[in-house]
Amino acid sequence: MSTFVPGGRMAQHREELGITVQGYADLIGLSTGAVGSYLRQGRTPRLDRAVEIEQATGGAVRVMDWLPPEVRAQVESFSAVPVGDVDRSGQSPTLLWAAEQHIESEGSCPMFGWLDDAHRAMLDNPRPAAEIAKMVARSQMKSKLARKDRAQSRRKVSRAQVGEMLKLRIDETPLRVIAERFGVSDVTVLRHTRDAFDAHQAQAAKAAPAE
Repeated sequence: MSTFVPGGRMAQHREELGITVQGYADLIGLSTGAVGSYLRQGRTPRLDRAVEIEQATGGAVRVMDWLPPEVRAQVESFSAVPVGDVDRSGQSPTLLWAAEQHIESEGSCPMFGWLDDAHRAMLDNPRPAAEIAKMVARSQMKSKLARKDRAQSRRKVSRAQVGEMLKLRIDETPLRVIAERFGVSDVTVLRHTRDAFDAHQAQAAKAAPAE
């Protein structure tokens, strides 16, 4: 039997979408540090945060997915009990504590009864799949461009190419145009030509007639 990991469903969902941790954090509106704590440190979110994650993922990562199977089964066995009045003062409780209260009271102190109206509404209004698809596509494109830039920055440049880059810079050719011509990044062009270009500019300034 596999060991239960609180963030296991979140990790699975991120892999299904094919996006980075940063992209997933953008999708659900959290910091990469928070997402990392759920994915790698086994942290369980508060009840209200778990609801926000369920809404943001369109129901793909449910509140119940954070609970161990045996706890989830006990909570769901009392799920038919209507939501009662609960003291909602203070911060939202931890998910496990709210689940334990639900079980011990046999549903008379329901887990979701701790939610305010805004969070209850989130459970009934998951993010549309089309919206999630658009965000995932943007994230994948962003990652692809980042990989391309990294590859270009590592590409070796010959001395002859550096000379050509310098000539183009002196002719005031835009950096992006030079970078595309040699298949490198703007940063690479700057790194290889900065000193010689600055020296040329300084020499040109000295040679210019005084007004």
